[in-house]
Amino acid sequence: MRIWIVNHYAIPPSQSGGTRHYSLAKHLQARGHKVLIVAASFGLQSATGRTMSGEAEHANHDGVPFLYLNVPPYAGNSIGRIRNMLSFARAVGKLPLHAEGRPDVILGSSPHLFAADAAMRLARRLGSRFVLEVRDVWPQSLIDIAGVSPGHPFVRWLAVLERKLYRGADAIVSLLPGVGKHVATFGVPEHRVTWVPNGFELTLLPEPTAPPLGEKFTMAYAGSMGVANAMDSVIEAARIIEERSPGKISFELYGAGTERARLEAMAPQNVHFRGTVPKVAMLQELSRANAFIAVARKTELYRFGLSFNKLFDYMAACRPTLFSVDLEENPIQEANAGIIVPAEDSQAIADAAIRLSSMPREDLVAMGERGRALVEEKYSMERLAAILEQVLKA
Repeated sequence: MRIWIVNHYAIPPSQSGGTRHYSLAKHLQARGHKVLIVAASFGLQSATGRTMSGEAEHANHDGVPFLYLNVPPYAGNSIGRIRNMLSFARAVGKLPLHAEGRPDVILGSSPHLFAADAAMRLARRLGSRFVLEVRDVWPQSLIDIAGVSPGHPFVRWLAVLERKLYRGADAIVSLLPGVGKHVATFGVPEHRVTWVPNGFELTLLPEPTAPPLGEKFTMAYAGSMGVANAMDSVIEAARIIEERSPGKISFELYGAGTERARLEAMAPQNVHFRGTVPKVAMLQELSRANAFIAVARKTELYRFGLSFNKLFDYMAACRPTLFSVDLEENPIQEANAGIIVPAEDSQAIADAAIRLSSMPREDLVAMGERGRALVEEKYSMERLAAILEQVLKA
């Protein structure tokens, strides 16, 4: 098959962030398919963006072809971000046939609905099948996370696109296990939704190492620092810990986002902010930690489930994870690879971190090994690509 994957924010492993579609493309290629990833010159995870002189530019990342579309840069959650999204959608809608011919199927991913809608319109124009990938539930995410009114014109616009996409897609895949029930409320049979979560590229796995020895216990976080990431609870937990056990536990935070500067300004001395790290180097950085931390907002939105990229990176790195979330069905719980505490509960996070730091080293090792084993068994990108292939071929 000829497969086009449209994702505004798709990146190769040489950049920092989620490389889901790059990995899926590699494995689909290995299964005999021709894959093209359509991405933007500037997006959510771009530090400076890609300098381009024309409207589009081809690139090849270790055998995976990308087509970059020129879009304007922006800063923060400004009107410029909406302009950036709409620019990408317009560019996708105008794409001509690729030199290799008409795609058999176009997968449109929904980090925002404008790109997915443009991918569907492109598929209809070219006579290709269209598969929708639901990454986030829009516009519900805006309502539950950002507190935007359901009656806001922008939310109502997105609601129209959401209905159109669910009903117009030839098939739907979702990173979230519970989206089928949501889609069914739009009159779409639940069985048309296939769960294809995030996972890990096993070819990047190093040999497992035991947690480092030392007087100080290190907790690491790797991911975004935006409004949706509930990082205030980590900062407050670090403050509680430093007051109770000064100098015993430190937090290493890797990543960037609109909230980072504010978080830095309020952080206690046991919190250290690091830069973004390319995917290929992140495991080496994570191996320096004794345990990891992930946090989720306290919101009804996660009734659909969640699929944080960072969880699979953590589990692959063979360390226990402290996960603050109001959702029992998650990979850390599934593997018994850490400690689960309530969402946005800084006191519970602090207590759990202290508990982890006091555990025998062999218990920490066992947690890490269970997490890694589950990633290898169930969440490898090779396995997920095989599931996706069946949807694309149907």
